[in-house]
Amino acid sequence: MYSVSLASKLLAVAVVGPVVIVAAFLISPTNNFTSSLVAAGGVLSALGLGWIFIGANRPYAFLLAEALPRVVLTLLAVVGLHLGGPLWLYALSVALGSTVAFVLGAIIARLPIRPRGVSGGEVADAVKTQAVVVVGRAIASLYTTLPVTLLGLVNPTQIAVFSATDRPLRMGLMVIAGVPNRLQSWIGHPDAHVGRARSIKSIGLNSVLGVIAGGVFLTAGPIVIPILFSGAIEPGIDLYLLGAAIVLLVCTSRGLGLALVAANRAPAITEAIAGAAVTGVAGVLILGALFGAGGALAAVALAEAVGVLWQIVRFRQTGGPQFSKGTR
Repeated sequence: MYSVSLASKLLAVAVVGPVVIVAAFLISPTNNFTSSLVAAGGVLSALGLGWIFIGANRPYAFLLAEALPRVVLTLLAVVGLHLGGPLWLYALSVALGSTVAFVLGAIIARLPIRPRGVSGGEVADAVKTQAVVVVGRAIASLYTTLPVTLLGLVNPTQIAVFSATDRPLRMGLMVIAGVPNRLQSWIGHPDAHVGRARSIKSIGLNSVLGVIAGGVFLTAGPIVIPILFSGAIEPGIDLYLLGAAIVLLVCTSRGLGLALVAANRAPAITEAIAGAAVTGVAGVLILGALFGAGGALAAVALAEAVGVLWQIVRFRQTGGPQFSKGTR
């Protein structure tokens, strides 16, 4: 499984990497080399072995292989920048971080750093099998970055307020993503009934996490965000309420996503993402034009709600033999 995964990832990196690196070089108005190096680091991060450690229930190995090298290299880059070093030091830390994480992960997991005994047909089958999930991730990546651009088209004066609310929210969601990651190996169980019961518990746990995290954002946001932006931007309470709702919906969606994967219904996640993307794009353009940053955030919340509802419908359709087929 590891060799097939690595081979398919190397193929993806070989195809996507040059395109992304050249695009970053051409798009960046300044520091073209630095931008390309950061892009290369982002692409190489796909080779990380975090999924191995998550599946094997080895969180400390994940911390050692995936997090520690990146943190250390980033801190070294910060010191170098503080001492007057060039900006590309940070970009180099990103690229090296991805490379070191992969090599260190392979050493810790006692796995080869190149695929062995894998045929072209196996790689093609893996790519084909995962295609629907990849499409979903691609749509999700675009969808999470598009609202700022779309709002800029219809109501550019509201971009700063929207970003001041959305970016800290997304950063917080990245931090608590460790919780659903930690639950992946627990959900997978050879007994279908146990697996489904754990999936339902996972949905509940992630929803509770969403309530707590949303409450933290609602109470801490008015204190932290003005400090982050030096008092130049102070979103209203309506934006914090909408942000808290988005946090709750995203956390719930993550729990549902885990359950659908365990039930062998991963394509349903892509369906939910597609529906959310269409709702979000249309909503940001319309509500953003009418109500500014608040309208754009309301559209994002509505889009997340559409995704959650669709996943609930799909998960309710699972059970019995279907669920058993997807568990490991």
